[in-house]
Amino acid sequence: MNYYASDLSGYLHLFWQFSWPQWLVFSLIINVFLYLFSIGLYLFIDRTCRKRALQEKDHPVTKSDLYLSFLTIICNSLVMLIGIFLWKNGWIQLGSGQSAMTVILEVAVLLLLMDLLMYFFHYAAHLPFIYKLLHGKHHEHVRPII
Repeated sequence: MNYYASDLSGYLHLFWQFSWPQWLVFSLIINVFLYLFSIGLYLFIDRTCRKRALQEKDHPVTKSDLYLSFLTIICNSLVMLIGIFLWKNGWIQLGSGQSAMTVILEVAVLLLLMDLLMYFFHYAAHLPFIYKLLHGKHHEHVRPII
């Protein structure tokens, strides 16, 4: 067993011992961090690379925008918890026997699949009923991260 494999299995063993309340807190912390990081990254890119405004009018952030942002964090945490459930029940395999190349290939395929599914979901979000109900709010802002 090489160093990488023993290091990975140590972390997996640590995570395996988490209780569901610990997973819930961990998933919320991770998703809040990723949410704030994406806002920071967008602001950095917006201030350093922006050529022209995306829309003529900048809409102020409202309470409903914040509620939708919190809902997004909760939904992303739920997706993570579903992945953890699948891992703990043997549907997703993580182990020390995998080579680094296998892990890289699996992550690349997963990202491409998730990106394809996101495309289809975003396409569906532009259907009139769903757009009016949920997705139109996203297009009101110059900064669509909220």
